[in-house]
Amino acid sequence: MPNYRGVFKDALTIAAKEKLRAIDAVHVAFAAHYHCERFVTTDVHFKNLSALPVFLIDLSSVS
Repeated sequence: MPNYRGVFKDALTIAAKEKLRAIDAVHVAFAAHYHCERFVTTDVHFKNLSALPVFLIDLSSVS
C-alpha cells in the first residue's frame, strides 16, 4: 500500500499558503504529486492558485 504521508504534509503547507480548506488542499497536493499539468475546477477559490496552473470552468453562462 502506498505511503502518502509526504502528500498530506504538502497539503498542510498548501492549505496555509493558498488559504484553502483542508480537503481542497489535499486535492491540490495529490495533483502536484502525480505531476498534473493543470488543475481543472469550477471553484473560483482556486483562481489564484500558485501550486499548479488552473483551468477554471465558468458555469455561470450554462443554462
